[in-house]
Amino acid sequence: MTASLPPSEAQRWIGRLRQSAAKAECWSCECLQALLTQVERDCPETAATVGPLKVSSKGMHHCLGCEPCPPADVFAEYLRR
Repeated sequence: MTASLPPSEAQRWIGRLRQSAAKAECWSCECLQALLTQVERDCPETAATVGPLKVSSKGMHHCLGCEPCPPADVFAEYLRR
C-alpha cells in the first residue's frame, strides 16, 4: 500500500533530493533512485518530473557507503514523515 502524497509536497521532496546530490555518482546510486521511485509511487502525478531523473537498473549502482550520504538521509527523513 502506498501513502498518499500531495503533488506540492512531492515536488518539495524532489527538490530536496536534487539539492542533496553532491556528486555525479549520486544520480545513479540506489539511495537516490529509491526515493525517486517511492515519491513516484506515493504521488503518480510526479511521473513527468521523476521519469527523466531515473536511471535503468543496469545503470544503477549499489550504495557507495559515502559518509554522510545526503540522498539516503533525505530518504530516511521521507520514510519517517
